Amino acid sequence: MIHIAVCDDEPLAVQLLQERLTALLCREETKIDVFMSGTQMRDSILAGKSYDLIFLDINLPDMNGIFLARHFRPFIRDSLLIFVSSQDDAVYDSFSAAPFRFLRKSRLQEELPRIVQDALKELQKKAPAGILLQYRQAQISVNPLKVIYIESNLKNQVIHLTDSTLEINYRLKDLEPLFVPHGFIKPHNSYLVNYRFISSIQTRDVLLDNGEALPVSKHRLGEFKKAYLTLISE
Repeated sequence: MIHIAVCDDEPLAVQLLQERLTALLCREETKIDVFMSGTQMRDSILAGKSYDLIFLDINLPDMNGIFLARHFRPFIRDSLLIFVSSQDDAVYDSFSAAPFRFLRKSRLQEELPRIVQDALKELQKKAPAGILLQYRQAQISVNPLKVIYIESNLKNQVIHLTDSTLEINYRLKDLEPLFVPHGFIKPHNSYLVNYRFISSIQTRDVLLDNGEALPVSKHRLGEFKKAYLTLISE
């Protein structure tokens, strides 16, 4: 499933973009969410919604699209961001938000097919190989991008995913080399957390986007913050 966000305050532009995306991606399973303001999209992102492709109008009535993208880049760092604008020269201002592509409304019909083609190729490269884990009597594949954190529970480890939990018979130290390359950090001897779901780091806790708080060991705090800052700046 390819999750797409379209954020534009012009109904006709939204309709055209939806129709063209549906036609160009007719062989793919897609879901398109439409937002008519930057505030609507911001709230969706803060609620934990993630997208593979984001088509974001630069000139929104309530906030500048470039500001929105820059401010919330840590939350959408795994999304391919395509700025959309009726002002061709806005492409130069958009560079600061590191977009994947820039789409001119005046040339949407001509430029969109190539952008979609390039995006599909990029998504194929970005798709992580699942991590194979032994679960009961079988092997399962776990997508690391859907894991919020891993919690040590005596001899078992509880994997907290975005839509479920999974308890497996492993040692946490055996899971570290599997998950750390995918952006997981250890705030405490009993936890591994996916940096993508971190909302803020406090003196004693890591606050997650879903409202949960995980403990941070005092001796790990400095190293944990450093690792997090490195990951969000990559």
